Amino acid sequence: MELYQWYIIISVLLIILEIFVSGFVLLPIGLAGLCTAVVAYFRPELWLHGVFFICGSGLAVIALAKLRENINRTTPAGAMGPVGQVGIVVALPTVSGGFQVKIFGDTWEVLESKQSQDQEGGLEVGSRVRVTGVSGNKILIEKI
Repeated sequence: MELYQWYIIISVLLIILEIFVSGFVLLPIGLAGLCTAVVAYFRPELWLHGVFFICGSGLAVIALAKLRENINRTTPAGAMGPVGQVGIVVALPTVSGGFQVKIFGDTWEVLESKQSQDQEGGLEVGSRVRVTGVSGNKILIEKI
Protein backbone atom coordinates (compact mmCIF):
# COMPACT_ATOMS: atom_id res chain seq x y z
CA MET A 1 0.00 0.00 0.00
CA GLU A 2 1.33 3.44 -0.91
CA LEU A 3 2.19 6.04 1.74
CA TYR A 4 -0.45 8.52 0.55
CA GLN A 5 -3.12 5.83 1.00
CA TRP A 6 -2.08 5.40 4.64
CA TYR A 7 -2.38 9.16 5.09
CA ILE A 8 -5.91 9.07 3.69
CA ILE A 9 -7.00 6.15 5.89
CA ILE A 10 -5.58 7.66 9.08
CA SER A 11 -6.98 11.11 8.26
CA VAL A 12 -10.48 9.80 7.62
CA LEU A 13 -10.34 7.86 10.90
CA LEU A 14 -9.31 11.03 12.77
CA ILE A 15 -12.13 13.00 11.20
CA ILE A 16 -14.63 10.28 12.16
CA LEU A 17 -13.24 10.16 15.72
CA GLU A 18 -13.81 13.91 15.97
CA ILE A 19 -17.54 13.16 16.15
CA PHE A 20 -17.01 11.36 19.47
CA VAL A 21 -14.45 13.75 21.03
CA SER A 22 -15.38 17.12 22.50
CA GLY A 23 -13.61 20.12 21.03
CA PHE A 24 -12.06 20.53 17.62
CA VAL A 25 -8.79 18.67 18.16
CA LEU A 26 -8.78 15.82 15.69
CA LEU A 27 -10.53 17.60 12.82
CA PRO A 28 -7.63 19.97 11.98
CA ILE A 29 -5.16 17.10 12.18
CA GLY A 30 -7.35 14.98 9.89
CA LEU A 31 -7.71 17.82 7.39
CA ALA A 32 -3.96 18.41 7.40
CA GLY A 33 -3.46 14.68 6.86
CA LEU A 34 -5.69 14.74 3.80
CA CYS A 35 -3.72 17.68 2.38
CA THR A 36 -0.50 15.80 3.13
CA ALA A 37 -1.87 12.78 1.25
CA VAL A 38 -2.22 14.96 -1.84
CA VAL A 39 1.39 16.12 -1.48
CA ALA A 40 2.55 12.54 -0.88
CA TYR A 41 0.87 11.40 -4.08
CA PHE A 42 3.01 13.79 -6.13
CA ARG A 43 6.21 14.04 -4.03
CA PRO A 44 7.75 11.04 -2.22
CA GLU A 45 10.11 13.06 0.02
CA LEU A 46 9.23 12.18 3.61
CA TRP A 47 10.63 15.41 5.10
CA LEU A 48 8.28 17.40 2.83
CA HIS A 49 5.34 15.41 4.16
CA GLY A 50 6.28 16.26 7.75
CA VAL A 51 6.70 19.98 7.04
CA PHE A 52 3.43 20.12 5.12
CA PHE A 53 1.56 18.18 7.83
CA ILE A 54 2.84 20.39 10.67
CA CYS A 55 2.15 23.63 8.81
CA GLY A 56 -1.26 22.39 7.66
CA SER A 57 -2.26 21.37 11.18
CA GLY A 58 -1.21 24.74 12.56
CA LEU A 59 -3.12 26.67 9.91
CA ALA A 60 -6.22 24.52 10.39
CA VAL A 61 -6.15 25.06 14.17
CA ILE A 62 -5.75 28.83 13.71
CA ALA A 63 -8.59 28.95 11.17
CA LEU A 64 -10.95 27.01 13.46
CA ALA A 65 -9.98 29.23 16.42
CA LYS A 66 -10.85 32.34 14.38
CA LEU A 67 -14.15 30.77 13.34
CA ARG A 68 -14.98 29.92 16.96
CA GLU A 69 -14.07 33.49 18.01
CA ASN A 70 -16.40 34.95 15.37
CA ILE A 71 -19.23 32.66 16.41
CA ASN A 72 -18.80 33.54 20.09
CA ARG A 73 -18.72 37.25 19.29
CA THR A 74 -22.02 37.23 17.37
CA THR A 75 -24.15 34.99 19.59
CA PRO A 76 -25.06 35.39 23.25
CA ALA A 77 -23.12 33.27 25.72
CA GLY A 78 -24.95 31.83 28.69
CA ALA A 79 -27.72 33.44 30.66
CA MET A 80 -26.19 36.93 30.64
CA GLY A 81 -25.70 36.93 26.86
CA PRO A 82 -28.52 39.33 25.94
CA VAL A 83 -27.59 41.96 28.55
CA GLY A 84 -26.77 45.20 26.75
CA GLN A 85 -28.26 43.99 23.46
CA VAL A 86 -30.96 45.86 21.57
CA GLY A 87 -34.25 44.22 20.72
CA ILE A 88 -37.66 45.08 19.31
CA VAL A 89 -41.00 44.71 21.09
CA VAL A 90 -43.05 42.16 19.14
CA ALA A 91 -46.05 41.68 21.47
CA LEU A 92 -47.81 43.84 24.03
CA PRO A 93 -48.98 42.53 27.41
CA THR A 94 -51.96 40.18 27.37
CA VAL A 95 -53.87 38.35 30.08
CA SER A 96 -51.56 35.35 29.76
CA GLY A 97 -48.23 37.22 29.64
CA GLY A 98 -46.25 40.42 29.42
CA PHE A 99 -44.26 42.15 26.73
CA GLN A 100 -42.34 40.00 24.29
CA VAL A 101 -39.05 41.22 22.79
CA LYS A 102 -37.15 39.72 19.88
CA ILE A 103 -33.34 39.55 20.32
CA PHE A 104 -30.96 37.53 18.10
CA GLY A 105 -33.98 35.95 16.43
CA ASP A 106 -35.23 34.62 19.79
CA THR A 107 -38.36 35.90 21.51
CA TRP A 108 -37.96 36.73 25.20
CA GLU A 109 -40.68 37.57 27.70
CA VAL A 110 -40.13 40.74 29.71
CA LEU A 111 -40.04 40.30 33.49
CA GLU A 112 -42.55 42.47 35.30
CA SER A 113 -40.52 44.89 37.38
CA LYS A 114 -40.71 48.48 38.56
CA GLN A 115 -38.20 49.51 35.91
CA SER A 116 -40.21 48.03 33.02
CA GLN A 117 -43.56 49.10 34.55
CA ASP A 118 -42.43 52.74 34.65
CA GLN A 119 -41.82 52.56 30.91
CA GLU A 120 -44.82 50.47 29.88
CA GLY A 121 -46.80 53.52 28.85
CA GLY A 122 -44.32 54.39 26.08
CA LEU A 123 -43.76 50.89 24.73
CA GLU A 124 -45.59 49.65 21.66
CA VAL A 125 -44.99 46.99 19.03
CA GLY A 126 -41.86 47.94 17.11
CA SER A 127 -40.28 49.95 19.95
CA ARG A 128 -36.55 49.50 20.38
CA VAL A 129 -35.43 48.42 23.85
CA ARG A 130 -32.14 47.54 25.54
CA VAL A 131 -31.77 44.55 27.85
CA THR A 132 -30.59 45.57 31.33
CA GLY A 133 -30.76 42.23 33.10
CA VAL A 134 -31.81 38.60 33.01
CA SER A 135 -33.80 36.65 35.57
CA GLY A 136 -34.39 33.02 34.68
CA ASN A 137 -35.84 33.00 31.19
CA LYS A 138 -37.17 36.57 31.36
CA ILE A 139 -35.42 39.87 30.74
CA LEU A 140 -35.46 43.39 32.17
CA ILE A 141 -35.58 46.15 29.58
CA GLU A 142 -35.33 49.90 29.17
CA LYS A 143 -36.68 51.90 26.25
CA ILE A 144 -34.11 53.47 23.95
